[in-house]
Amino acid sequence: MKLRACRIRPTAALAAATVAACLTPLRGEAANWFVETGVRSELTFTDNARFDERAARADDVILSLSPTLVVRGEGRRLRVSGSASLTGLTYLNGSQSSAFTPVGSFGANLEAVERWLFIDAGLSATRSLDNPLGPRPDGPSSVNRATTSTARISPYIERELPNELRLVVRSDNAWTRTDGDAGVRSETVYASRHSLRLAREPQPFGIALEARRTDERVDSGVDRAPAIDVARLRLSYALTDQFAFGVRGGYERSEAFVDGDARSFGGVEILWRATDRTRLEAYW
Repeated sequence: MKLRACRIRPTAALAAATVAACLTPLRGEAANWFVETGVRSELTFTDNARFDERAARADDVILSLSPTLVVRGEGRRLRVSGSASLTGLTYLNGSQSSAFTPVGSFGANLEAVERWLFIDAGLSATRSLDNPLGPRPDGPSSVNRATTSTARISPYIERELPNELRLVVRSDNAWTRTDGDAGVRSETVYASRHSLRLAREPQPFGIALEARRTDERVDSGVDRAPAIDVARLRLSYALTDQFAFGVRGGYERSEAFVDGDARSFGGVEILWRATDRTRLEAYW
């Protein structure tokens, strides 16, 4: 049974201090920033705080406090956007341990070297059921909850070269961890994808050199998915402004193959540009 839920707005002084603190390090980068803060508080009474059988039920009062933050901004070389909240739960009668749970996501893009080196980065946290077959609280509770946190960073080079060549080199890296009910933690999973592409659109002759490596492993380094390496060369010719055909060939190596052997592949491909925003590729 829920007694009352109330929303508490921060005072003007607190809001001004928060905005000033967020904008101070960014003032030299851009003047177009939006920051919003808030606080939500909820008080809940329950006659079964542990979600136990009827004989072991315990009454308790749950107090939750959730500060929230929303940030959006764009400068000459930096873009940031996201929102997050940090919910603190405490059981006034001590039937469960207090808990702090973050939820939200933030993303940023930085042009580190003008028209050459860029960095994408992000942080996110989501809440879910720790055990799908366990209890499903519909209000504030730390029972059967799991938090999945992800951090990612992707430095990449993007450059237009002479002879209408375009170079893209990118390294996507992500770390994911899940903290379950009662403090049970999983290992951190690291996933990566590294790629290189040097290409020229068919005008009328086109060429593309591509290489990619994907990998995934846990922090112990024992359990991991097989790494996959792919390299290929594509040659194409444009018959019209909308239609082109070509050939491709390359090698693929995977730790899933016996002794990590490499396998070659080849085929033909077609490209159809119906409009400026529609592109269809097919290959055999």
